[in-house]
Amino acid sequence: MAYDLKNEIEDLISENSDKLDFPEAYFYVPTYLFFIHENSFEIASKDREPDEIYGELLRMPTQEQEPNQTLFRKPLQNRTSKEKYLSSLEKLKNHILEGDMYEINYCMEFFSEDAHINPREVYLALNELSPMPFSAYLKIPPNKYAICASPERFLKKKGSQLISQPIKGTAKRGENIEADTLLISQLRNSEKEQAENMMIVDLVRNDLARSSRTGSVAVQEMFGIYTFPALHQMISTVISEKKPEIPLTEVIKNAFPMGSMTGAPKIKAMQIIENEEVSKRSLYSGAIGYFTSEGDFDFNVVIRSILYNAWKHHVSFQVGSAITFDAEAEKEYEECLLKAKTMEQVLLEITDYRPFYKNKKKRPAWQAEVFKMLVSLVFYTFFMNWFEQGILNFNTHTGIISGFVALALLMLYIGFKKIQYWQSRPLNILHNWVAHLLNAPAGILFVIGAYIFMFFAAIVGFFVGIYRIFKPEEDKFADINKSWGDISDEELQKMYQVLMEEEAKRKKV
Repeated sequence: MAYDLKNEIEDLISENSDKLDFPEAYFYVPTYLFFIHENSFEIASKDREPDEIYGELLRMPTQEQEPNQTLFRKPLQNRTSKEKYLSSLEKLKNHILEGDMYEINYCMEFFSEDAHINPREVYLALNELSPMPFSAYLKIPPNKYAICASPERFLKKKGSQLISQPIKGTAKRGENIEADTLLISQLRNSEKEQAENMMIVDLVRNDLARSSRTGSVAVQEMFGIYTFPALHQMISTVISEKKPEIPLTEVIKNAFPMGSMTGAPKIKAMQIIENEEVSKRSLYSGAIGYFTSEGDFDFNVVIRSILYNAWKHHVSFQVGSAITFDAEAEKEYEECLLKAKTMEQVLLEITDYRPFYKNKKKRPAWQAEVFKMLVSLVFYTFFMNWFEQGILNFNTHTGIISGFVALALLMLYIGFKKIQYWQSRPLNILHNWVAHLLNAPAGILFVIGAYIFMFFAAIVGFFVGIYRIFKPEEDKFADINKSWGDISDEELQKMYQVLMEEEAKRKKV
């Protein structure tokens, strides 16, 4: 459920830009379910026996691990500059001063518009670096991916009990045990972090109360400190007993989106968020989860997550922090960068190739550079030959053929740029090879030149060829209708003169 599903629940609108195009809601019924435990797993299927599925699994060949295919043609960018962030924080604090709200979650987006990533590999790398209890890997067909490593639970139902676990309060990990212990103590005793957490706990209590038995809402744990590989988090746990007559969808509707991702009061905070943030949140701040056949459910909060539209080659992740009147702008900005660090590290560390090798440590071997340069030269020579034969020499057939072939290659290249390429390994390898080639510093000018000539040959060569078919070139030797033995010296001289004139014209062109 994307964050903007809120617009269907409350009288809200979202007019910010959205490059990801995730649906507001996406539900599906799985064909097979695998419940993986420590030393065993269960198989469930609607219409097949578990033993049959298990046997099929055993017969499946082991897939070879694909080579790393992550490529950034453009660097990661922050859509919100530091100046814009600091300016927005002042506006938000003024809203708090005027009584419009008392806390708000303000977010910013990091993105790359020409990224080619292998979502599965990114997910595995992200969860190896930062394993989380509410991680999720979700593909929304045909080409959208959520790569989620969330530490936060939005809402769980087990039997009649509802459980929500909002997070507010963050501290970095220490370099050693002593430093780590000190940071935990500082987080636990921080009045600012406790105040932020308490405000959201009150909001969540109110959300759950709308679906719960009177008097059943309780705080099971307040200000709990949980340690993760990159961060310490302050997490509270709110529980309640669901009213029997309330449908499951209504329970979720009454609590969505998670209060920790909006602020308080909730609706006013969401209105102000739309005015100050520069892009839609998409699935970020929303929820991923499941319903069971027993009528239970469990949903996370989509944070610490990378979203990817493979059709547009657009990758994005967002981070944010809670803003109260006491918030220090510089510290809040640094907290956002701290939260972004893990996702940025994963994306950049598994990237094989970066434009112009800004990071020298990522430079490929010199042999690869030489290979790319040689292949680029072959491309260049090949298309130069087409250009010369099809256009400069006005060869009818070569002109038409080169035009068609060059146009077809251009269309193929454009197709590879848009195709959902990792559904087919040969296309995947070919596309990445072309992308690497185009990005090679040693060969980039040759390749650009080759594609310019392709385009020129496709347009000019095609029309010149058509022109030559409908208006053939005048035969300058039509009046010489003799065998070679009967040609006079004067006629030979005339032929030679004509050929020299033609050669001069070609050289001039």
